[in-house]
Amino acid sequence: MLDIHQYEKRLENARERIRSLPDSDFLQSFIDHLRALGLSTCRAAKYANHIYTLMRRCPFDPQHATRRDMENVIVWINSQPYKSSTKEDLKIVVRKIVQYAKYGSCSRKTPLPPEVSWFSVNRSEKDSRVKPDSLLLLGDVKAMINAAENERDKALISVLFEASLRQVKY
Repeated sequence: MLDIHQYEKRLENARERIRSLPDSDFLQSFIDHLRALGLSTCRAAKYANHIYTLMRRCPFDPQHATRRDMENVIVWINSQPYKSSTKEDLKIVVRKIVQYAKYGSCSRKTPLPPEVSWFSVNRSEKDSRVKPDSLLLLGDVKAMINAAENERDKALISVLFEASLRQVKY
């Protein structure tokens, strides 16, 4: 498969940066664990970059982390000028890395340690997939075309509908 986004290179670059951090062997084994769980190279590269950011800016010891340590990390994350999705991703990384440090795994079946179970991770992203009930019916489009005031608006509605390349419910 052609890697036009160079995720393998991005992952290796992130791993190289992580080697300069304390506990780099543990952090590298965490990334290897993620790959063993089936995470894609793209997702692993994202985790690795977040790990580097967290451990460089707000270092903590995942193996001996206390709730107070995690509160400090979450305060730091929340104080950053990142988008909310980035903040949520960083919180997920904190959760996963502490889970791995405490229980040896961060799979879905592994329980959350109490040090990180207290904060929530809200994925507020909308589902961008088009569902059949959100599509316009052909009759709805015809009604809009008939209600349009002039030929230009009728043509615009028709072109927008036809060019959307979505299925029509009849």
